[in-house]
Amino acid sequence: MNTVASLTAIVNSLPTAIVMIDADGNMALVNLQTERLFGYSRDELIGKPVEILVPSSFRSGLPALRAGYGDKLDDEGKDFLYRIRASSQRMGHLIDELRSSSP
Repeated sequence: MNTVASLTAIVNSLPTAIVMIDADGNMALVNLQTERLFGYSRDELIGKPVEILVPSSFRSGLPALRAGYGDKLDDEGKDFLYRIRASSQRMGHLIDELRSSSP
């Protein structure tokens, strides 16, 4: 099994809904639990704003939260965020490979 297939199998087997968003707040990855929880297919979610999964009363605050939370972190938090971003970018490349190899 290749790396992309392994990653996909792991993410889909998790009992928790997983949503990965890009820098613009659009969904780049969702797993099977996300589809089941929200009742949307993966095709309906990928590329759409994450706000569609959030109750309307909380939607307006999400862009500001995404934009401003990094400035409030100490050095250790910023380092942790940097490592998460780097890992997410690597995962994004794997997802791109998966998309290009799927029929």
